[in-house]
Amino acid sequence: MVINKEKTKVISFSKSRKWAFPPELQFTDGTPIECISDTRLVGVVVSQDLRWFKNTAYICQKARSKLWMLRRMLKFDLTIYEMFDVYTKEIRSLLEMAVPVWHSG
Repeated sequence: MVINKEKTKVISFSKSRKWAFPPELQFTDGTPIECISDTRLVGVVVSQDLRWFKNTAYICQKARSKLWMLRRMLKFDLTIYEMFDVYTKEIRSLLEMAVPVWHSG
């Protein structure tokens, strides 16, 4: 197995502001590993401070981009049940994705 140096990144999880030192990690050949503040893993945006503002904005942006479908369906005289079916499959599934990860309730 070979590690891809372009895709390998490190993220430091810490809520401390006083002792927030960036990790200084490097490969065996001396190439430094890039330190990032947030990343997207399996559709969930994880940030360094473990807050979910960026994830919520990402989910809302994806759902808004799918809402055009419902607006277009109004012009095709579809029934409410068909439109609700599209809503639950296309939009609500995006909004409820990985809720146990980012919401404690």
